[in-house]
Amino acid sequence: MPGDPSSLRMFASFAAGSESAADRIFQRYVKRLSRLARTRLTPRVAARVDPEDIVMSAWRSFFVGSRQNQFDVDRSGDLWALLARITLLKLYRAVERHTAQKRSVDQEAPLAPEDRELGFGDDREPTPEEAVALSDYVEHLLQSLTPRDQRIAELRLQGELIEDIAIAVQCSEKTVRRSLQALRGKLTEAAGESPLPMADQSETQRTPVQHSPSVTTTSEIVCSLPQVSFASLTLTRLIGQGGMGKVYHADLDGADSAVAVKFLHRSFQQNQEAVQRLLREAEIIHQLDHPGIVGLRGIGRTAAGVYFVVMDLLEGKTLQTTAEHPAPEHTVDWIIQLADALEHAHNAGVIHCDLKPSNVVVTSDRAVLTDFGLAHLQSSQRNRILSGTAPWMAPEQVDEWFGPVTRATDVYGLGALLYTLLSGRPPFVSEFEVAHSSARTPDILCRVVSLERPKIPSGLSATAEELFNISLSCLAREPDRRPESVAVIRQQLRNLRLV
Repeated sequence: MPGDPSSLRMFASFAAGSESAADRIFQRYVKRLSRLARTRLTPRVAARVDPEDIVMSAWRSFFVGSRQNQFDVDRSGDLWALLARITLLKLYRAVERHTAQKRSVDQEAPLAPEDRELGFGDDREPTPEEAVALSDYVEHLLQSLTPRDQRIAELRLQGELIEDIAIAVQCSEKTVRRSLQALRGKLTEAAGESPLPMADQSETQRTPVQHSPSVTTTSEIVCSLPQVSFASLTLTRLIGQGGMGKVYHADLDGADSAVAVKFLHRSFQQNQEAVQRLLREAEIIHQLDHPGIVGLRGIGRTAAGVYFVVMDLLEGKTLQTTAEHPAPEHTVDWIIQLADALEHAHNAGVIHCDLKPSNVVVTSDRAVLTDFGLAHLQSSQRNRILSGTAPWMAPEQVDEWFGPVTRATDVYGLGALLYTLLSGRPPFVSEFEVAHSSARTPDILCRVVSLERPKIPSGLSATAEELFNISLSCLAREPDRRPESVAVIRQQLRNLRLV
């Protein structure tokens, strides 16, 4: 378990010049660091960034820095936290380098006459489905540009002349033409990969999904869920988006209220793993029936085979957009309601794994849990890559050395939510970092797995101090030191309200 005092002795021997101690440190931690690096990379980035190279670079920095007395290791657990921090910093710097846009300014081609206007050359009014896809495509394309090129593209799409664009962005007309030519190239590259999900694709063009016998296939999930025809939906407006998908407000034929429709971002629509994750989320929600958990209406597929999920529309605000310091009685009520919803999910074998303010909607009468995209089924062993959001992740979500993902993971997440509502900031993120938006994911993750725990502010009332104590008990680094279940937290809060 974490906190092995022998790490202090090994580091002391190594700092004193023992080569055998250096070898023991390497042998003890190299596999854990490699696993940590692998789990923090998405498959797309992993194809370009070798986690083993990152770990070796981290070891070199550690050994050189230690010989130069740059590091202090005073407590059990500090050595691992130090190694993890060096590795994550190296990792994220490498990711930044490999994903940065590479441009060449010494090549220019004249702008052809047909390139003078950007557009798809279709004067008909787009269908709702095409409008959704086109919006997603344009946003996806613009996000791949530099801020200056984004502005050039936006002004051109608005009909501005090249000379006027050059004045607006304070560059030469030659630069504007070069930027538009590059944009034309991106559109050309996308030829044959239509931005519209309703573009026809023959079955022979689709890549078959490979499944192991133990994994539920997409077709099996689809057959088990209620179906919704896209023709029965009228999409009205975008109401939210995340890293993988967008959610739209929509009207459903025959329904007495509006619904929410979730699509994958265009870049994930042909990613079979992402598609299955979307459908798995729908399947999990379908298994649950609780007023504190968003309800499922069904799933559907567009003319081009793009899946979508239809859910109850929740009228309210997320905890992320509520008051920075809500009244204590509201905080207690919300956490009790979420504990009740989580207990229902746990009894059904579902662990949420992503409890954060943006995944909780406060309606007129209660807090409702949403987004089961990272939910973990207790009966399965699933890939833990990127299995959470850094400020609210439990140690076992960062490194499996702390144990498997269990119900205790949601106990931690509930405590992290409580701490955030009480303090106005997540655990392991300082007031300075919040004020300056300077929190770095590697730093947060290193604090999560270290021995250091969040502090209770001074000058609190007795009730507020007790609430903080409850949250800190949930934030114990070792899962077996946390409250036994979310029901225990709920009862502690109910008892507190009686005082």
